[in-house]
Amino acid sequence: MVTSGTRRIVNPSALGFVLEDGSHLGENVTIESEARHMRKVDTYATLGAHRVAKSESVDTSYTVRHLPTNLTYDVHFRVFGGDSPGVAFSYHIPLQGGWGDRVQIQDDGSEILMELEATDRAWIIERRDQIFFAGGHFSANGQYMSFPAASLWSRHLEDGITIDRYSPPVTIEDLDKQGPFPYRVIAEAALLGWEGLHFVALPDGVGFRSELTRVRQSVREYRGLWGPLELQLPVKTSWRVIQLAANLDQLVDHDMLSSLNEAPEARNPGLFNDTTYIKPGRSVWSCLAAPSGCHNRPREIEWAYIDAADALGFEYATVDIGWEEWPDKWGSVKSLTTYGKERGVGVFLWKHRGDIEDPTDNYKDLREFLDSVEDAGAVGVKMDFFGSGTLPTIVLQETICREAAKRKLLLNFHGVDKTTGEARTYPNLITQEAIWGLEVNAHPMIDTKIPPSHNAALTFTRFPSGAGDYTPLSLQTLRGATTLVHQVATLITFTSPLQTIVEDPEIILEQSYRDIIMKIPTVWDETRVLPPSIIGDLTVLARRSNSTWFLGVVSGTVETRVIPFIPLNFLDTSKNYTATFLFTKYMSDDGEYEEPVVQTVQRINGTKLTDVKLWGENKKGDGLVVIMDVVGQGQRPRREPRLRSCVIEENLDYAPGADLEVATHGYPEYLDCADWCAATEECNYWVHVGLGDDGMCFLKSDREPVVGKAPRAGDGWKIMAGNKSCGHAAGADVNSEKKPLGKSKRPRPLQGFCKSWPILCAKLPG
Repeated sequence: MVTSGTRRIVNPSALGFVLEDGSHLGENVTIESEARHMRKVDTYATLGAHRVAKSESVDTSYTVRHLPTNLTYDVHFRVFGGDSPGVAFSYHIPLQGGWGDRVQIQDDGSEILMELEATDRAWIIERRDQIFFAGGHFSANGQYMSFPAASLWSRHLEDGITIDRYSPPVTIEDLDKQGPFPYRVIAEAALLGWEGLHFVALPDGVGFRSELTRVRQSVREYRGLWGPLELQLPVKTSWRVIQLAANLDQLVDHDMLSSLNEAPEARNPGLFNDTTYIKPGRSVWSCLAAPSGCHNRPREIEWAYIDAADALGFEYATVDIGWEEWPDKWGSVKSLTTYGKERGVGVFLWKHRGDIEDPTDNYKDLREFLDSVEDAGAVGVKMDFFGSGTLPTIVLQETICREAAKRKLLLNFHGVDKTTGEARTYPNLITQEAIWGLEVNAHPMIDTKIPPSHNAALTFTRFPSGAGDYTPLSLQTLRGATTLVHQVATLITFTSPLQTIVEDPEIILEQSYRDIIMKIPTVWDETRVLPPSIIGDLTVLARRSNSTWFLGVVSGTVETRVIPFIPLNFLDTSKNYTATFLFTKYMSDDGEYEEPVVQTVQRINGTKLTDVKLWGENKKGDGLVVIMDVVGQGQRPRREPRLRSCVIEENLDYAPGADLEVATHGYPEYLDCADWCAATEECNYWVHVGLGDDGMCFLKSDREPVVGKAPRAGDGWKIMAGNKSCGHAAGADVNSEKKPLGKSKRPRPLQGFCKSWPILCAKLPG
């Protein structure tokens, strides 16, 4: 039983689990001992909603003997206070005489009984598509919807099918906001070495019972797991969790799930002594943006996406399915990663779990694959298609995390059921899917596309349990019934240290608001939920990175509305801020036309925004983005795009009035001009103007076009222009006889990039 003051939060509930012979270890027991522990304060670094996580807890353990079988086990309770209140419990079965070294478990038998009132709404995951019906009417991932919490045990579909099983987390909201904790979350934490759980709603709406993944018939058939869960002693289960929150701000900033996971050093001593390779960032991703989709993409597009990542200042590129069909696949990957490293872009490689799941010889296939990934210079792996959270899958996932960490590789898990805070133990697991993201809108078997209400719910339902790779930001058809501004705002309201951007970067570079997209980080120092946020209806989130605040507003309705005010009480009132707004200025009645606008206000020091209009016209959910920089501290620095491979152009027209610096070494040939530029740190571009082979060499260091209008062909003048990479390594002798190779054989840069960098692209085809 769990109480807060005079209010009962959890009623007396059954504990224990069920053995293969049907014995319930929570019945016919005696408590043999009790162990109480001192208050514990745990502080550790994290990536996500804030930089430092903190928990305050007290542990109590009971040793229990099951009289019919004489089996003893421990029940551990952990009570959390402070900023992340809640209660969790787990089981530990030690080695003991008469039981050998193994135990067989038929099911989990734990209950969480609650008094669910008429005002309690439960936010659960649900989908209605072919996959849902093929999977035994259970949704491990899907759209977030809300229903009366007391009705979850008897919900019926049109064909008479009853739904009563739900994947965690289940978020229960008291609409009347009565009691100290109007928000309660039923979840699972620290899923390592144990089989995953889901929750069964009990008859008459009295609460929930936890159930092992393999109990579902669809899982037994799919994975061939017809027997009980067989484990070698000692056994330590995951934690069953009841998170509590007094308000939405506390709900979003909750650290309870991650705190229930072991510190990296406790589970793997020395494995994470060096974490410098664990770096957050944005990733380009050609899978859904390419005309051919994820399959049959031309190999060359990945080099172009590296260029695009560099132009956007993104840190990563994700290469999805298909790369293993490349000629000399590992040689090609090595070439790609080298190209990326020269531009500050790391490469993730996709892999299907089925190729490396064989545990033979200590997962030899996995270890050899990761060795090849490391040798090829990739920074991480996107591992896909894990499916349900059965014990073999959970063991495989932890083995991948451990083996990847040995090689200093990052991980992005896709096709997983849920997150349980395990990224604390394995910080190289930088993100996971376990979410209905924009891939759904491209899925041919899923008819129901993501509504804006799902996006407005995720901040309060899915993301408090851990990072989620939603693959955000569609500016074309995949965005569904949302505006362009809504899509950009999700980069602020969604939490993932690695944001895999679904949109074609060429399209991003063409937008007037591209600088706003480029500036939004993926990890935060501080997060505040602001009124009038409502789960599924409206998300208003302020997040700080260094001294800059980012405000993201996501509307969950397609109705046009006006928000009377949004408080800015998170700002330092002693400072002035420059605010850059991205908002929808106008939308046509049919929703086909919308006009996103960027507007900058030089100095704001007010306490609120008033009369914020969010468009919809019953067609789309809108949004708002505001970036607030302290006056005098400038913009958040971003990595400048690096030079591309060598491109030499001839007789081009450039803007007049360019600022030129004449090289000091006389009248060289144009290739010597390229060498001279390469040997000069300040030079990024060179232009050679002359009659015949000799002429003047001009050097330039910024992004503007370089010379005035080039003379017309036939008048004797020869104009050549190029970039620094057309020369040799910095420090080369300007009188070197070696000549540059000329135009690169790499795939051409993207057209959008060319618009921003005309000197490099002006004469490329297309």
